[in-house]
Amino acid sequence: MKKSDLQQIVKEAIAEVKQENLQQEGKFGKFLSGVAFLAALVAGNSKMNDQIYDQSPKLKVLVQKLEKAKADGNKELVDKIEDQIKFQKIRIDVNR
Repeated sequence: MKKSDLQQIVKEAIAEVKQENLQQEGKFGKFLSGVAFLAALVAGNSKMNDQIYDQSPKLKVLVQKLEKAKADGNKELVDKIEDQIKFQKIRIDVNR
């Protein structure tokens, strides 16, 4: 095998490795784009949920009761009201 043939094989191998690296970087970039899109969807959904929850009179009353129970140091009542808030949010989400 001539030296020039060997050099050509090495050049081709290097070019192939560079191409594979570029393809991997492209896949990683697509993955990061997908993650960013998902994060934007979750943030948007969370904002919509907050707006809907703000419009619920029952949820507002429960939050007020929760704050009072926390201020009074009533751990049992806090747990009970937190459960009620959770279930109320589920009802709101289901009926949406």
